[in-house]
Amino acid sequence: MKSDILKLFRAAIGAVDPYICVKNHLAFNNNHLNDGKNGLYIEDNYVALNHNLYVAAFGKAALGINR
Repeated sequence: MKSDILKLFRAAIGAVDPYICVKNHLAFNNNHLNDGKNGLYIEDNYVALNHNLYVAAFGKAALGINR
């Protein structure tokens, strides 16, 4: 029973890990070799990047995002 509780606890912590959440929902498309355009996928949405992208994070989870 103790091992089951530990498995549940680790699964719960992993589900809310800010690094994993961001990694699973954002994808950078470095496509400079084909058409010279870069982009960012945020789940099902695509954002074309024509310039630098700066990201700011605030709150308790901000440090956990940058690994």
